[in-house]
Order: sequence, then C-alpha cells, then structure tokens
Amino acid sequence: MYNQKEERFFKHWWDEEIEIRENKTIDSFNLWKELGKKRHGTFYLNMLRDKSNYKNIIKQKRLSANKSVTDKLVNDLSKKNFKSFWATWKSKFHHGLSANMIDGFFDDIEIAENFATKFKMVNQPNCPVKHQELKDRFNASVISNIE
Repeated sequence: MYNQKEERFFKHWWDEEIEIRENKTIDSFNLWKELGKKRHGTFYLNMLRDKSNYKNIIKQKRLSANKSVTDKLVNDLSKKNFKSFWATWKSKFHHGLSANMIDGFFDDIEIAENFATKFKMVNQPNCPVKHQELKDRFNASVISNIE
C-alpha cells in the first residue's frame, strides 16, 4: 500500500508550508471537480493558481535545500575541513554503490592504468617549443630557490 510519509522521508526539504499548499490545492481541485470541471470562471482560475503556487513552493524548497548542501560543501572545502566535507558528501550523494566495470575493466589497478593512459593522451602541450621553454624556466627557478 502507498505510504505518503515513507515517500517523503527522502524529501528532507518537505515542510509544513508545502503541506498547507498541498491541502489547499487538493481542496480547490475537489471543489472545481464537484462544480463540473468547467475550464473557465473563478473556481477554475483558483484551482490553477493554487496548483501553480504549490508547484512553485516545491521547486523553491528543493532548490534552497540543494543550495544549502552546496554552500556547506564549499565552506568545508575552503576551511579545509575534509572530514566534514566527505561526511556531507556521503550523506547527500553516496548510496553505497560502486562501479563494477569502467571502460571494460573490472580490476582497480587496470582501471587506474587506463585512466592514466587517457589522461596522458589528452594532456599534451599545444606547442612543444613553448612547453620546453616554460619547463626550462621553471626548472631554473626551482634550482635558484634551492641554492
């Protein structure tokens, strides 16, 4: 059997304000239905307005909740609070699932080697001459700082 409370467990942003709007929307819909579902007039317009308000408050609450999580993650990262960052991340995004296969590989070492190969292929210098010049300048800077 359908249990509305269980379904809303995952909607942590669902609150009393949404409940009130939901009930008002249901009431105005039922009244409009009882009056013959005419697609004009005050009751029709009230039903549409209530439905729109209900959808908007849901969207607003959901976006606000997502922004709150994002702000917390950014704040934890900026403060270098990695333990709190990963705790928040796992509570909101981690579902205990891991990939069994990535690009046809199952073994962690093969997956890592495949990633390294692909990363190396896409991270080639645009201009080998400029790359060498910058590399030489960097190495000279490091050597002068050591001495």
